[in-house]
Amino acid sequence: MNKATNPALLIVDDKINNLHATSKMLQHFDIDIHTALSGREALQAVLNTPFFLILMDVNMPGMDGLETVSLIRGNNNYRNIPIIFLTAEDADQQSLLSAYSEGGVDYITKPFHPLVLSSKVELFLNLKLTQQKYVRLATSDVLTGLANRQMYAQFQESTLSYSLRNDCIFAVLFLDLDHFKAINDTLGHDVGDRLLKEVAHRIKNGLRQSDFIARMGGDEFAIILTNIHHPKYAGTVAQQILQRIDDSLVIDGVTLRCSASIGIACYPSCGETSSELNKAADIAMYKAKELRHNIQFFSNEMQEEMVYRLDLIKALNSAIDNKELNVLYQKKVCAETAETVGLEALLRWNHPALGAVEPSIFIPLAEEIGLIARIGSWVLQAVAQQIVEWRAASSDESCPPVAVNVSPIQLSEENFGEKLEALLTNMGLPSGAIELELTETALMEDPDTAIRVLSYIQNIGVRVSVDDFGSGYSSFSYLRKIPIDFLKIDLSFTRDIGTSEDADVIVRAIINLAHTLKFKVIAEGVETQEQVKFLSDEGCDYLQGYFFGKPSPANTFSQ
Repeated sequence: MNKATNPALLIVDDKINNLHATSKMLQHFDIDIHTALSGREALQAVLNTPFFLILMDVNMPGMDGLETVSLIRGNNNYRNIPIIFLTAEDADQQSLLSAYSEGGVDYITKPFHPLVLSSKVELFLNLKLTQQKYVRLATSDVLTGLANRQMYAQFQESTLSYSLRNDCIFAVLFLDLDHFKAINDTLGHDVGDRLLKEVAHRIKNGLRQSDFIARMGGDEFAIILTNIHHPKYAGTVAQQILQRIDDSLVIDGVTLRCSASIGIACYPSCGETSSELNKAADIAMYKAKELRHNIQFFSNEMQEEMVYRLDLIKALNSAIDNKELNVLYQKKVCAETAETVGLEALLRWNHPALGAVEPSIFIPLAEEIGLIARIGSWVLQAVAQQIVEWRAASSDESCPPVAVNVSPIQLSEENFGEKLEALLTNMGLPSGAIELELTETALMEDPDTAIRVLSYIQNIGVRVSVDDFGSGYSSFSYLRKIPIDFLKIDLSFTRDIGTSEDADVIVRAIINLAHTLKFKVIAEGVETQEQVKFLSDEGCDYLQGYFFGKPSPANTFSQ
């Protein structure tokens, strides 16, 4: 994060009065002017400073201008510096040709008018400034003014080289804002952009001059802490960055609070190449984002988890085609009579190498990688086909309704209700054959969409349950408006019935609330006779759990 310097120009002349006079002619330019009294001084200056232009006197004692330029041009690092020769008025044609052959781009004869010199210098200065502009555009982020991914890669490579030569430690921090998409979606991209600029400013102000920050894209930033004494220092800096970001800010009269997650990887313990360090920092950041507003140092355990996750993603993409998904069914019974009044379809995944993968693991993963819509559609199709088979095997073509869990991503799919209606029609099933279950949290993510879609679904005769009720943060005002038929008490409350007075009170309150709102109540996770009695006595309508049967294959329920 070195401060940018002005473009530098070198004047070479063996007469000090000429140097002063020429410098004075150019003092109106916003440039750094360097001078040299000999060819040898000029060569040393070129080694130390990147000049945009050199004004070279031809006739100097010892090493003259032509020989000096020849040596400069002999080095690939400096051969492209423009050089204008300053020559005597009586210079012969051969001398001028020699100046050009050695690499001069122009010449001025002495004495020269200040306007002549200024016009030539201005030309090359504008070329340099234009070049710098395009370099900045290529290596900096337009929104925040920070370095971009390309510049980050260059700085990281130079830091690696330095740290290897000097046996230093440095740290790579990957930072990602929490819930930034929600801010963009609700307040607009203009507010989101201004937030990113403020976050960039806050991070940058908390770093040393020797450190580096880049915006990698979206709401992700990369930081390099150079030459640190111990990895703990990186954790301290990361904590300070989180605190800076945490401070509220006001945009267009709206007070915003932002948080971030940071992953840290240190050289050389977490990797000895840029690729290894970036991968390690990314894995650590992913782990931090699981917890939100968190800092995580890379560890080998994280690496193993990430490898397993990548294996899951790869396997999940082909799970349907490889026929690895299957549906189990669990009974739902009437609390008064214990008669089966319905079933719940429960998705399972058995991979030949990975084994049985928990739904709590692969379903969120399917949502994250965009597979849940396809998997959800497959489940609905499989359940509908199974109901057709059960009805065909029944003497009176009867079959209890089957509840299918639906992701909020499915619910927000275009024409989800129409697709469900078409499925029932094409399979020749009555609308009540399938019921839908959505979690309380899913409904509250976008209650307006839920009301619109579920209204259509209820109008075609499909009943809806709110699953895991009591575990989320429902708004009762929305709960009254959302067209649902059942509230399903979260199993965490059912499990504690009889052992926790709080659980008893909560379950009783949920049942009363549901009945007041004209909803039927289902209790899941029922495993003991004591739970059955309590729920029945409190007026719960339906019960489901291991007490009445574990999730089982479809042939278990064949009639």
